Amino acid sequence: MENGWTKRIEELTKSRDHWKREWRLLNAGLNMAEDKIKELEAERDADRRREYGYSQETVDALTLERDKLTKRVKELEAENQRLREALDRIESMATIENTEIQKIAREALKEASHES
Repeated sequence: MENGWTKRIEELTKSRDHWKREWRLLNAGLNMAEDKIKELEAERDADRRREYGYSQETVDALTLERDKLTKRVKELEAENQRLREALDRIESMATIENTEIQKIAREALKEASHES
């Protein structure tokens, strides 16, 4: 005698079996992909060692160091720009003050020449 429970259990059992097969296939595919990645990385590393004399670890370390230096250069360029702008403001202020001092000196010379 088949009832609703039996039918539902059979459906769920089929579904479970289906997903178990899918899981095994996906897992096998994942393992194959990981193996292929390792193989390609090993080939790349061997090729770099032959061609450049560097391992991937060395290339990664050099890349990291380059990135740090590039960041520091940008920071120094920004600081340099900020200092140049400050220097320009100081030079402008000095020019204005120098002009004012020259005016005062001329007026003082005029006054001194009238007094003599």
